[in-house]
Amino acid sequence: LKGIECIYALYKKNRRSLQIYGFSPCHEISIMLAS
Repeated sequence: LKGIECIYALYKKNRRSLQIYGFSPCHEISIMLAS
């Protein structure tokens, strides 16, 4: 479920959510999508 929530956060482009999930591998994905 964490992966799904992370993807949803990225979809919403919510920086606060990204920070919350920043401890997970999703953080690396968010960086890639951001750049």
